[in-house]
Amino acid sequence: MKDREKLSGQNNKWNIGLGGSMPIGFGLSLAANEKSMEAFAAMSDAEKEQVEEKSRQMHSKKEMQQFVNSLGENKVQ
Repeated sequence: MKDREKLSGQNNKWNIGLGGSMPIGFGLSLAANEKSMEAFAAMSDAEKEQVEEKSRQMHSKKEMQQFVNSLGENKVQ
């Protein structure tokens, strides 16, 4: 097992850092919003990938927060 996998507990692409592909700003905003975090966790991998790609289009902290809030309100399109 690689040292990084030992540190993270598993090799998961949805991790922030340690081999994960989730953008840091998206992950931090998601972690601060329990309702949105639960909605994201309930998504299929394909849905998560679409949401992750949309998160890369956000250009400010405010935009990211609005985007993450929309996840918890089931308003992401």
